[in-house]
Amino acid sequence: MNLTEQAMKAQVANIIAALKSGKRISRAEQAMIAAYDSGRAPNFTLEQVSKHYGISRPAALKWKRAMEKEGLDFNSFDTIDEFRARKISEKNNPEDHSDAKLRKTLLEVERLELQVAQIRGDYVSKAEVVEQGIAIGAALSAELGSMMTDMPGVLAGLDEIGVRGRLQTRLDLMLERTNDRLRETIN
Repeated sequence: MNLTEQAMKAQVANIIAALKSGKRISRAEQAMIAAYDSGRAPNFTLEQVSKHYGISRPAALKWKRAMEKEGLDFNSFDTIDEFRARKISEKNNPEDHSDAKLRKTLLEVERLELQVAQIRGDYVSKAEVVEQGIAIGAALSAELGSMMTDMPGVLAGLDEIGVRGRLQTRLDLMLERTNDRLRETIN
C-alpha cells in the first residue's frame, strides 16, 4: 500500500467516524467514500497538490487539465510525478534545442549576409529608394508642367506633322533626362 492509499484510507476512516458521531458530511467527502468503495482514489484537491509541490493553485489546475486530456487520474502523487517528469523531458529535448540553434544560426547568417551586401552597395534601404523615386517623379512632373506652358507658343502656326515632330523631340528629351536620373540613382 503506497502513501496515497494510506492517506485515503485514513481520510475515509475519519469521515466514517464523523458519520457515526452524527455529523453531516460534505459532498466532497461523499464523493471520497464512493470512490473508495469503487476501488479508485478520488482526485486530489488543487490545494493539496499546490501545497505538496509548492506551486500556485492555478498552476495545479493547469496540471490537472493537462492530465485529464491525456486520460490520467489526478489522484496519485506518483502519477503526477511521472507526468511532470515526462513534460520536463519533452521540454528539454536535445533535438528541439539543436533545431532551434540551427534556425537561429541560419537567421544570423542571413542577417549578416544582408549587412555585407548593404556595405558593398548591392542593396539600398527602402527609405533611400522612396526618396530617390520621389525626387525623380518631382523632376518629371516639373518638366511636364513647363512643357504645358512652353509648347502652345512653340506649336502655334504648325501643321499636324510639325506639331508631332516638336512634341516628339520634347518628350524624347524629357525621357532621356529621366533615364539619366534613374541611372545615377542605381550607380
